[in-house]
Amino acid sequence: MKQIRNERRNLIVGVENQQRCDPIMPLRVVEGELLDYTRQYAEIRLQHRREWKDENGNKKIPDDVDFDENKAGFLWTDRLIPVTTIVVYWGRDPWRGPKHFRGLLKNGEDVKTIESEMVVLDACRMSDDEEIMTWDMDFRTVFWITKYAEDEDKLFAYMKENSAYVENVPELIYDAIESTTGSTALKLLRSRMKTEEGDEDEVRI
Repeated sequence: MKQIRNERRNLIVGVENQQRCDPIMPLRVVEGELLDYTRQYAEIRLQHRREWKDENGNKKIPDDVDFDENKAGFLWTDRLIPVTTIVVYWGRDPWRGPKHFRGLLKNGEDVKTIESEMVVLDACRMSDDEEIMTWDMDFRTVFWITKYAEDEDKLFAYMKENSAYVENVPELIYDAIESTTGSTALKLLRSRMKTEEGDEDEVRI
C-alpha cells in the first residue's frame, strides 16, 4: 500500500500483479483494504489515547469527548483515508473473473453489501492512445511491449518512434518486460544487447 497526497485528495493505493485470472480476486482485494482500514483505526485510537492524558501522564478525557467517542477511541469527526486497489493483469486471455465483490455472492446484484469494485488494468487490452500513452515512459514501454509482444511490426514502430528512450532501457524495466511477456525472443535479445558504452544497469534494444 502506498499513500498518495495532493492538495485535494489523500488516498492509499494498493497494487496487485496478476499473470492469471483469480476467481476469488475481489475477496482478496476486500480483505486487503479492510486490513488497511483496521490499521488506520488502530493508529487513530492509539493517537487519541496518547493525547488524552494530563501533565502527569494520567488518563484525562477532554470535556468535549463524549462517552461513545471515548469508548471507541474515535471521534465523530475522525475519518479514515480511502483505500483502493489496482489489479494489473498481464494475461493474454481477457479477464473473466468478477470485478466487484457482489459478483462472488449468490443473487449479489439484489443485495446491499460491501461496495468494493476492483480497478483492473488489463495490459494486453489497454487502448494505445487513451490508456497506454497516458502513462510515463517506463510504464508505457512495459504495457506496450506486453500488449504487442507477438506483433513485430507494432513493436518496431514503437521502438523507432521512441528510439531515444528504448536504446537505453533501465534493467528493472527490461526485467518487467521479460517477466510479463514470457517472450523467448526477448530473453535471447537480452544476452546480445548489453551496451558496451552505457551504464551497467542499462541494456540496448
